[in-house]
Amino acid sequence: MPPDPIELPDELRLTQYGEAPPFGDGFRDRLREHIGETELSMILGDVDAAAAAVLVTRYFAAGAIRRATTAGRLRAAGFRVVHSPTKTNRLHVSVFPQLTEAGEPAHWDDEMANQFNACFTESEE
Repeated sequence: MPPDPIELPDELRLTQYGEAPPFGDGFRDRLREHIGETELSMILGDVDAAAAAVLVTRYFAAGAIRRATTAGRLRAAGFRVVHSPTKTNRLHVSVFPQLTEAGEPAHWDDEMANQFNACFTESEE
């Protein structure tokens, strides 16, 4: 059983993996609710695109790209950010949607996707 999620310090840098077209659709900025997804995954620390590809896909992926932010930027935008290591990725970070006034996860709509994207200051191949 995985350990309980761990809150991360605001200044901690996080990396998101993506794949540039035509290999992929870039960076994900919303949940895939049709498959029951409740969080977006990120990587603990600031890693380059090749390392991110290996962590996420287990191989060097053509078109690998990455972008970075901090836990604090995501929290300032209302997202919940926790270290949630998995059996295969000890650097896994979960980014959950904002909570409604009722304490339920908010629907991750276009506005929330824009808020998520605004948290990133750099991207590179």
